[in-house]
Amino acid sequence: MNKLKYIISIVLIYCLSLCACISANAELTPDTYNTAVENLSAGDIIFPSEDFDINAAVSRAVGACLVARAIGDTYEYTEVQPVFDDVGKQHWAIAYIDQLYKAGIVNGVGESIYEPDTDMTYEQFIKMLVCYMGLSELALTDGGYPDGYIRIAAEEGITCDMEFAAKDKITQGDALVMLYRAMIYNGYAFGGD
Repeated sequence: MNKLKYIISIVLIYCLSLCACISANAELTPDTYNTAVENLSAGDIIFPSEDFDINAAVSRAVGACLVARAIGDTYEYTEVQPVFDDVGKQHWAIAYIDQLYKAGIVNGVGESIYEPDTDMTYEQFIKMLVCYMGLSELALTDGGYPDGYIRIAAEEGITCDMEFAAKDKITQGDALVMLYRAMIYNGYAFGGD
């Protein structure tokens, strides 16, 4: 009987945490975007320009760059031997992509192909964030890629107030809000937080 109560309580907690995310606005406010951009800028994670567009797509190279900069300790590209045929030594993101590949956070889209200039999808970016948060094993036991990663991100509040299809191209605004939330989850202390 106690085991049944325990299981029911775990299921109830899971449902309530999802409801908290889903029942909220289901749309991010301008303040949410501004907070993420301001804090990520202050932390030298991003350097937004005047033409920054929250609705613009994020390439796979830029997505890797964002997560690698959140991790820190990126080394010089001169130390890197290319892992992917389409990310050579002269590619601007080689150090970021290599760092995440060695950490098990990114994979290619095929045998030795990364497609750095292709737009990143929500499921791809969420997978990187869940790995960055140290929850990849939990995501694998919860259904794997992509569903397990998406569920874990929702449970941890990374995707609260967001509506998206997993295979859609992720927007800059949503990527930055998710990254900001993942960094807070990992204990990153932003200046005003």
